Amino acid sequence: MKFKTTFRLFIAVCLLGGLVFLVDHQSRLNQRRDSDSHLIFDVAMDPVIGIKIVRNGNAIGCIKKGHDWFLKEPVRARGNASEIERISAMLEESRWSDSISFEQRKSRGLDLSDYGLKSPEVVVTVETGLRSMTLFLGDEMPMGGGTYARLDHSDAVLIVPSELGSMLPTSIEPLRDYFVLHGKVSDTVRLEIERKDEGFIQLVRQDGVWMIQQPLSARADAVEVQLLLDSLYKLDVKSFVWDVRTNPEIASDLDSTLEMASSARTESCGLATDTVQMRVTIWVDGDSLGQELLIGKPDPNHEGTVFAKRSENDAIFSVDKDVLRLCGIDLNLLRDSKIFYAAEEQIGYIALQHGETRLTLERNLELSSGWRVIEPVQWDADAQQVHDLFTYISSLTVHSYLEQTVDGSAVKDVLSPRYSVAIGSAAPSEEESAEEGDVLAGGGKLLIGGECAEKELCFSKMVDSDEIFMVQLSGINWLNGQEALSPLSYRNRSILDIEPSHVRRIDVATSSGVSGVERSSTQNWSCVGCEGMVPDLGAIRLLLVVMSDFRAEGIEVHNPKSLDKYGLSTPFATVTLGLQGEDNIQKSLLLGKKADGDELYAMVRGQDLVFVVSKDIIEPLLAPISVAGKSADSPVVGVD
Repeated sequence: MKFKTTFRLFIAVCLLGGLVFLVDHQSRLNQRRDSDSHLIFDVAMDPVIGIKIVRNGNAIGCIKKGHDWFLKEPVRARGNASEIERISAMLEESRWSDSISFEQRKSRGLDLSDYGLKSPEVVVTVETGLRSMTLFLGDEMPMGGGTYARLDHSDAVLIVPSELGSMLPTSIEPLRDYFVLHGKVSDTVRLEIERKDEGFIQLVRQDGVWMIQQPLSARADAVEVQLLLDSLYKLDVKSFVWDVRTNPEIASDLDSTLEMASSARTESCGLATDTVQMRVTIWVDGDSLGQELLIGKPDPNHEGTVFAKRSENDAIFSVDKDVLRLCGIDLNLLRDSKIFYAAEEQIGYIALQHGETRLTLERNLELSSGWRVIEPVQWDADAQQVHDLFTYISSLTVHSYLEQTVDGSAVKDVLSPRYSVAIGSAAPSEEESAEEGDVLAGGGKLLIGGECAEKELCFSKMVDSDEIFMVQLSGINWLNGQEALSPLSYRNRSILDIEPSHVRRIDVATSSGVSGVERSSTQNWSCVGCEGMVPDLGAIRLLLVVMSDFRAEGIEVHNPKSLDKYGLSTPFATVTLGLQGEDNIQKSLLLGKKADGDELYAMVRGQDLVFVVSKDIIEPLLAPISVAGKSADSPVVGVD
């Protein structure tokens, strides 16, 4: 056979094979499309936004708004989203297994009535954003295996699963939403509780902080508000009692009849405007109308429940009676018990007073510590001590508020207090008192008066308020000590601040003698007056580290009359640093007697302050700074 003929046959076989493949592929596509077409409701990618089920003339309608489902008939209410989504998914996935065309029915002499589709008992409508599809469900097949059905846009009778009809709800009960209120605690911006016999409470969240606006203006306890809101959002319907649109007693749809029926039932359940026990309204961010819940009489048919309804619809239901206790919370329990709640970084001054003794501290950003004592003396304050003081102040809490007017002596006691505590963003000027100074949210001036007999409580009040409350004695114990108002307690404890590279000489004098080292212009250390010794560079480095930022454990006394008491008139050890400069400045640390525990009294020569230092800090200062050398010509090594 010639090559040309063979090549032609090869090409023909390839073309034939390709044709067979295309036919087979098209057949598979057609089968797949045919299979796809067996979906009863072919909604493609368009989501279902509406479902209507009519059974024996009774309609149930649902509509989707955003992510939520709502009932639109026979009542307007929020729907059970999970249940309606289940029904929606079931309808989208339902398929028909066979069909009977109009021609086939005609040839058999049959019409729609023979399949129960002339007046079907069940009609299901599915709506998407683009179209609406209605399915009519007829009779069961005589031999079982399916139900006759028909789509509104086709004459064909379909065979659908028998369970399709039974999976559709027969009433609105499973489609109702049983949660009474909707939202998240984090999204809630306002809460109002109107109580028939206990008054009105209004809470508003401002800049992330809950505030009580009615019946008084005060900061709210964020934890208590969150617990209250969380409980309200978890409140569920125990049973649906009555709804004007679903009640069989209402035979007419006339608006006047419906209104009369609703009014009568509302009145009998204690939910009328003048009989309602409690009215709770919640606003979430972006909702200008709010969700209003009315709470009425106890439900006699369901023990432990009370009648309730949402104001925007007629449905009456029962909820757990604990909602009355929950919303009947004592107003004072909703108040923030903290007396001072300003942030520490906002504080510009702190003032304490006990009798004639007064202490005032002022923030000064030009100082390394950031604070300064300005009364009764003036010196730099210690940042840690000021922080500890603020911690004590911010821990002050209200034990209880006085429900009734107290006697005149108690008021007089508060107005002539034993103690006062004031914080603000800036110290008042000489022309104005602390009460007239700047206004700082969470600040102010607290007056603490006399004790309440046998209760270990003190009468107290804020200067800018007439309200008197009680604080526990244990909460102000720190004010009773001498340290609280002593300026020495707050004096800056940074005693020395020396740059190690500026030290040119070190002398350590103890009962064993004096040892010294000095640094040359080439930055090398050598011993002074100690033949055969060389500098111990490790000891020198550690001593410089300790002395560069030397802090006292506590301040003992300012400007003492005598140093003998502290062993500093003749110290047992002295560490002297010679610093670079034309004046040959020296800093000498004097170490005296043992104080409490492992602490020693100390002072810096030329200063008027005696302080205590830890033994752990002193040990590196007294370690030998020179050791025996190997030879007279041993090299001297430098250290920073």
